Amino acid sequence: MKAILFRQHGGPEVLQYADVPDPEPRPNEVLVRVRACALNHLDLWVRGGLPNVPIPLPHIPGSDVAGEIVKIGSEVTTVRVGQNVVLAPGVTCGKCAACISGQDNRCRQFTNLGYMARSELPPVSRESVIRRSRRRPARLSNRLAHAHRPR
Repeated sequence: MKAILFRQHGGPEVLQYADVPDPEPRPNEVLVRVRACALNHLDLWVRGGLPNVPIPLPHIPGSDVAGEIVKIGSEVTTVRVGQNVVLAPGVTCGKCAACISGQDNRCRQFTNLGYMARSELPPVSRESVIRRSRRRPARLSNRLAHAHRPR
């Protein structure tokens, strides 16, 4: 598959369009085909390098994603292949007291999709999809879906 990535921190000149291997989801993950991804300011900070925040290199940026589930791990039963989803950038464990009480921003394992290696087919934990993804209205295009916040 194709991806925009960077192998070192810097300005726009470090971005490369490259072939990367298709990822395989772990048993508790789903694979999402990215149909649209917004440029979040976090992506600029990550590309430039953040003090005391290790960013895996090479790195495929992207944290606000709309797409479709294309593969599910063997332990995933709450979503289905073909489901259109919007992923919020926060990634949590989904199991601790903070997550269970709806205060997932206080999860000790909280991280951000933008800090993790992403691609056109990012594997995402089932907890993240269950807690952080929403079905989007059918009339909403992929290009606008990442900004959708249901009431």
